[in-house]
Amino acid sequence: MPLLSLCFFLYYVETAAALYLKRLHLGCFFMQESRTRLENDVAEELDIEKDSFYTVSNYLHALKELHMEEHVDTRDRILQATITLIKERGFKGATTRAIAQEAGVNEVTIFRHFHNKTGLVQAAFEKVTYVPSLSKAIREKVEWDLQKDLLMFSMMYQQVLNENRDLIMIGLKEGNAFPELEQLIADIPRQLKEVLVHYFQTMREKGKLIETNVEAQAMALIWINFGYFRSQSEHGTYITPLKNDEFLQNAIEVFARGLAL
Repeated sequence: MPLLSLCFFLYYVETAAALYLKRLHLGCFFMQESRTRLENDVAEELDIEKDSFYTVSNYLHALKELHMEEHVDTRDRILQATITLIKERGFKGATTRAIAQEAGVNEVTIFRHFHNKTGLVQAAFEKVTYVPSLSKAIREKVEWDLQKDLLMFSMMYQQVLNENRDLIMIGLKEGNAFPELEQLIADIPRQLKEVLVHYFQTMREKGKLIETNVEAQAMALIWINFGYFRSQSEHGTYITPLKNDEFLQNAIEVFARGLAL
């Protein structure tokens, strides 16, 4: 490519990139027709033919994709840093300044993504919430055998509780300092209750469950599981040496026997 042509091409790319990024921040690239309209606008402003714009257009499209990837990556790094520091220091100790340093971003970036610390902590908890995975498991793995299904649910419930042990225990101890967070924590057993109520209602319709208050039974199963988890988290084996599997198999056997027809 002749030197003069190369210089003009680089000028077009630089100018078009500036125009593109300006419009990107205005949020006009989520539809193909918007992208086409932008290409026409930039080509007109640069006074070049649309056909000659092809290479520059591809370059701009790559810039857009890179920008979006960086946006997602930055958000994920901030959330992961938040979870890490909350586990290490608690909610009060995990300041936005410390989180920014851990994530390798400017503190202003946190506020741009999440507005305030409450929004950040809520997003972090939503990232590790275990309700969707349990709901999906119940729908996909249910055998409509009361004891097997409740044992499956309980095993998976214990697994996700233990995977998020530090965050859950800190949330229980410090949640009252953040009313919004306290509500988020309370929403978790409430959502699980709704899943179990639906399961028990279906089992009753199938003629496999006694007439009973299904909401009370759903809460009883949740607290059997959560009570054991909390006992082990706070006291270890001091209260009982029973391992997870042994406790659940025996507790669920008796629980299911009392409900089955």
